[in-house]
Amino acid sequence: MDGVPYVTQCPIENGSSFVYSFDALKSGTYWYYSSYETQRIDGLYGALIVNDPIDQTLFNYQKENIILLSDWYHNEGSELLNFYQFGSVNSSIIEPVPKNTIINGKGVFNCKKYKFNDSMRENCDSYLGSIKYFYFEPNKKYRLRIINTSAMTLFFFSIDGHILQIVEVEGTLTKLSKPYHRIPIHVAQRYSVIPTRLPKYMSISSFMIRGEVNKNSFQSSALDSEKLDDVIAILSYSTDDSEYPTTVPWSYYENTYYDSMRNFKLEDMDSLELEPLIDENIPTNTILYEMTMIISRFYNITTDNVNVTTDNVNVITDNVTTNNVTTDNVTNNVINNMTNKNINVFNQNSLIDGAIYSSIYSKTRGIYVYQPNKTTSTIKEVLEGNIKKFDHYWNAYVFKKYGVLDFLLKNNHTIELVFHLHGHSFWVLDRGNESTPYNSSKELLYTTNFIKRDTVTIPALGWTLIRIRINNPGIWAFGNPIMWHLSTGMMGQIVELPSSLKKLIPPTKWCKMCESYKLDICDNEIF
Repeated sequence: MDGVPYVTQCPIENGSSFVYSFDALKSGTYWYYSSYETQRIDGLYGALIVNDPIDQTLFNYQKENIILLSDWYHNEGSELLNFYQFGSVNSSIIEPVPKNTIINGKGVFNCKKYKFNDSMRENCDSYLGSIKYFYFEPNKKYRLRIINTSAMTLFFFSIDGHILQIVEVEGTLTKLSKPYHRIPIHVAQRYSVIPTRLPKYMSISSFMIRGEVNKNSFQSSALDSEKLDDVIAILSYSTDDSEYPTTVPWSYYENTYYDSMRNFKLEDMDSLELEPLIDENIPTNTILYEMTMIISRFYNITTDNVNVTTDNVNVITDNVTTNNVTTDNVTNNVINNMTNKNINVFNQNSLIDGAIYSSIYSKTRGIYVYQPNKTTSTIKEVLEGNIKKFDHYWNAYVFKKYGVLDFLLKNNHTIELVFHLHGHSFWVLDRGNESTPYNSSKELLYTTNFIKRDTVTIPALGWTLIRIRINNPGIWAFGNPIMWHLSTGMMGQIVELPSSLKKLIPPTKWCKMCESYKLDICDNEIF
């Protein structure tokens, strides 16, 4: 029921339907979206909230609202992805920049910032669009569930005149955090906050809600990022929606001298400061896997040959496996032949030692898994967004035993990246950058009170350390949810506890979704 096409199911065909059936065992702020190609960019997503009534008692709030932050492109995602991959082979790799930003589907587009032909410029309304209003009853406390559904943009969420306290991170309840002015929230991340209007603003009834765009989301050479406006909505304590706020963002006080704000210090949330509501001892671990996330272009401009040089290390059974693969000047046909050698269409019988696994219907989206080699406790994998002319191939980790492992996520890109893992919440232990390199001697300090979540950021040219418990049989996608990187191959999968997975009985309709591909993925001898 995870829904990732070619990993855990065949896509839902036009004109057909599929019912996802699952137990909502863990309360929290989640979301649903299409994982098929670029449909998420075009708006196929929404909030999925699992409520636990006890939360209102724990944090003393009476109402709640959902806030979906997103970026918005004025071209279809498939068109933009095609240009990103193939549009200008002589240029550096620059991700498409959105034209504007939205909250719950509403926003303003300042078209005067962009070049149009004369007739379009003449008819340009610089404030085209609409603004979302949120009404708060006075003397009521609210919980805001904030979800970043963007393709790429990192926001700083804030409310003028209010401080924000975190109470939940991606399904994990937290101790009431210290007050913050702004909450950094990247693609696919979710936070619940309790906003509090400060006493000096009690006479004001209308405030701006802001999603300030972090321009560091984009490469410095992406000039259009300078035109991208912050997104705004309005919070009103009055039913009169004609009152337009005149409040200013918290960041304004940091950059402007005010006698009344002389000692002002802008407090942005640091997620490493958050603590789970219930104290938890973290299991110890001695196995570390390094995963480096890079963006690379494999074009050979003068020929159709594909230049590939990677440290392509795939995966694991009991403890570890390393296997270095380097190929140079490899044509499309050679890569297809190499990757599809002895490939098995995914079914329960293919989950065997040393197999070359494939995703469902995977003649063009193969998974290569190597024989185990237990001589080391460290592997290195390059998780790449390959800008290239042939379909990408996903690497797979195979974990056959219950246990605990650490991933050291390394970012070789000049912008902050994101890591998301399906089927798991993991502990986020630490992070750093070039000036604070990873230090394995700190391992003994990671013992208790770390937040569990499913989506984490990796600083530009930096690293993040996470700890995962292997206990959930399945085939789980992982990778960078920034849409342009995900769509060009920055993705892999974990094959977890295959002996238990083979005992699961898939629903008949799940099996039938692959009939149009002329595949029988549910082996009749087993089921």
